[in-house]
Amino acid sequence: MRRLKYASVFSRDLTPSEINEIAEVSARNNVNVGITGAMLAAGSVFFQILEGPDAAVGELYEKISKDVRHDSVLLLRDDRDVDSRLFPDWGMKLVNFDQKNSLRLETLAGAIEAVQFQMSAISKLASVIERAVWQEYGSAPKDE
Repeated sequence: MRRLKYASVFSRDLTPSEINEIAEVSARNNVNVGITGAMLAAGSVFFQILEGPDAAVGELYEKISKDVRHDSVLLLRDDRDVDSRLFPDWGMKLVNFDQKNSLRLETLAGAIEAVQFQMSAISKLASVIERAVWQEYGSAPKDE
């Protein structure tokens, strides 16, 4: 079994009813493929834990990564060969913090945003290094 954790930023403002609908549809769909988990929505950030068969979790994460409601999808952890589920009875449990309660999660949301910024910076640095290597060695013979 696989357990995957990710965070993302809402691509637009979502109403509480839209967030509830996402969780309800997810719960129905997840039952069919053996996935359980929890989704936290706080401010403009999703944090989600998916658990279930390796292939099903991977396919769902790919779908989420392409979902227009998510920006800056960031894989936080991907554990394989997990022995037991954390959420065996939850197709997708929503923990939706309203404005009053989300203040308690300000630190968590700030940490997630900082990690997303860092991942973006690392990605840009990797691109710069790749271009520099290509410029330096791109025209060199392949057998060197």
